[in-house]
Amino acid sequence: MKLVKIYANKNFKNIEFEPEFNVVIATIFEKQKKKDTHNLGKTSLIHVINFILLGSFNKKIFGNKIFNGVAFYGELALNNGSYLIIKREIDTNTKISFKINDTKTKGFLIPKNWDDENLAFDKARKKLNEHLGFDVVPSYDYRKSITYFLRTQQDYLDVYKLDKFKGKHIDWKPFVFELLGYDSNLIIKKLSLEEDIDKKKEIIRILKDEARINVNDRDKLAGLLDIKELEVNEAKSTIDKFNFFQQDQYINKELIESLDNQIQILSTDRYRIAYDIDKIEKSLANISEQINIEELQKLHNEAQLLFPVELKK
Repeated sequence: MKLVKIYANKNFKNIEFEPEFNVVIATIFEKQKKKDTHNLGKTSLIHVINFILLGSFNKKIFGNKIFNGVAFYGELALNNGSYLIIKREIDTNTKISFKINDTKTKGFLIPKNWDDENLAFDKARKKLNEHLGFDVVPSYDYRKSITYFLRTQQDYLDVYKLDKFKGKHIDWKPFVFELLGYDSNLIIKKLSLEEDIDKKKEIIRILKDEARINVNDRDKLAGLLDIKELEVNEAKSTIDKFNFFQQDQYINKELIESLDNQIQILSTDRYRIAYDIDKIEKSLANISEQINIEELQKLHNEAQLLFPVELKK
C-alpha cells in the first residue's frame, strides 16, 4: 500500500506524493512574522493522514474552526494494483465512503459514485483492512502496524514504544515482538504471568494492611503455633491413655447402690402409710351414725365451751 494523494474540498493544500520518497520541509517566507519552523503544519499533516486512514477523531486537532465542513479524501495504491479512494468528513467523521478504481485518477477529482457509501466507522475499518490486505503481521489489523509509520515528534523518543502506547506493555509489545519475527504468544504469556504476579502482590499487600501483621513477626507466630501443636498432641496422648472402662464400672456400681437405697426407703414409707390408712378406716367404721344432742351439750357445759344453738335445730 502507498499513499498517492491527499486532498480536501476546502482549506487544505492538496498533495500528490512521489512514488519513491517524499520529504515534508517547512520554509519560512516572512521571517519578520515567523522566526522558526514550528507550528507550520508538519505534524498536522500526520494527523490528517491518520484521520483519512480511519484513526480516532482527534478533537484537539480537528476541533479548530478551520476544519468545519471539510471533507478529506485519500487515494491509496493497493497491493493488487488497484486504487482506493477514501472519503471522511470532519462533521460526520463516523461515516466513511470507499471507491475502487483500476487506475490512478487524474488530478484531485471527487468521485460522484461510491462503491461503499457512508459506512459505519467500525464496519469501515474492517472493510479498509480487507482492501489493504496487510500480511506482515496477519494476527493484527492494519491500524496496529500503521501507527508505527505515522509518528509525531514524541513518538521518536522510543523506537518501539510510541507516545500513544502509554498503557500496559501487553497492548503493544506482542505486536513489536511479532513484527521482529518472533512468536508473540511467548511475550503475551510472559506479560500475562507478570500481570498476574503483580495482582497477587497487590492482594498480599492489601491483606497485610488489613491484618496489620509485621512480616518480621512471622517466626514468632510460627513458634507459637508449634507450641500449641505440642500441647494438643500431649492432650491427645493423655486421652488415649485414660481407661474409661474401669471408670464406667465404678460409676455404674455407685448408681445401682444409690437406686437400691432409694427403693428401700420408698418401700418403708409405703408400708407405713398403708398401715396408717388401715387404722383410720377401722376407726371411722366404729363411729355411730346417731348423735345424742343432749349428751353433746352436757359435754360442752362441763368443758365450759359454748354450744351453738343452731346444732339443736
